[in-house]
Amino acid sequence: MTLFTPLKTKSKLSTVKSILISLIILTHSLTALYAQTGKSDTLTCYSNEELQKIASRVVRASECDTLLSIAEQQLLISAEVNRKLENIIELKDIIIVSKDSIITDHVAIIDIKTEMYETEKRKHKWTKAGWLSSTIGLLAVISALIF
Repeated sequence: MTLFTPLKTKSKLSTVKSILISLIILTHSLTALYAQTGKSDTLTCYSNEELQKIASRVVRASECDTLLSIAEQQLLISAEVNRKLENIIELKDIIIVSKDSIITDHVAIIDIKTEMYETEKRKHKWTKAGWLSSTIGLLAVISALIF
């Protein structure tokens, strides 16, 4: 019988493989356990209460971040609304100035028309006086000729 039979070789290989895999897993887990991201070389362990507090703080921080982004969006929306309202106010100011100009023009037109009316009224009065005097003059001439 030979030392290395195929059956025994297979079992020895699988045993060596399982030992190597176990060693790799063991070294990997030890490395992961002792690896630190900070500057200290110590490992910090937390109790369940501390982990719950940390988790609640993480949840609260996430909520605060969400609320902050919502508040920023509301601020942007309100700034846009303010800009649009300012534009509306400017347009209404322009309308008011235009209406004031129209009113001023109407007042000027009314003043001119009133002045023209007064002038025409005086002319009409003098025309009546002229007709009356002409009528009286003609009646006087006619009555002098007749009598």
